[in-house]
Amino acid sequence: MSGSGILAQWQASRAVLVVPMGDVQFLSFQQMAAIGTRDLGSCSVVIITSAHGAILAHIPPQPLQPSPDPFAGDNNARYMMSRVAALYQQNRGYFPSADTAVVCAWFQGAVALPDQMEIMTSSLRQLGLNPVIRTYHVPGNRNLPGQGTVIAIKVANQNRAQIYVEDRPI
Repeated sequence: MSGSGILAQWQASRAVLVVPMGDVQFLSFQQMAAIGTRDLGSCSVVIITSAHGAILAHIPPQPLQPSPDPFAGDNNARYMMSRVAALYQQNRGYFPSADTAVVCAWFQGAVALPDQMEIMTSSLRQLGLNPVIRTYHVPGNRNLPGQGTVIAIKVANQNRAQIYVEDRPI
């Protein structure tokens, strides 16, 4: 666990569902007020939030199991997005409206994996969602609070969750 930053603070109070790399999870904000992930490195995150719940996917650039397939990274992004779509359809009632973001690595002046970013954004558009794109720098300065993290927090008196990428609100 990172030592400082918003996600670390929520983890210390055991009030956040942390999604590991290679996983997709749904959270009802009635269960817990925050969902997040850490250790992005060069991974992407897809997050869908509403006043009622959230779906977060931590998508590595390559599948967790090594593959000789030269398109393994793109195919993994498609597979992960099929999991996002299934969770979204199963929990559709939690999303009468939704804020949606794709968080991608920024490396040497460009999105690190543009084909995977396109797979993610087009998959979300097929669900009727309008994702915003946010980036984080790779390699990041791991001494700064919140580096390599994404978290969505639902505060009781607000009508939407606040999404933070490396402790910066989007």
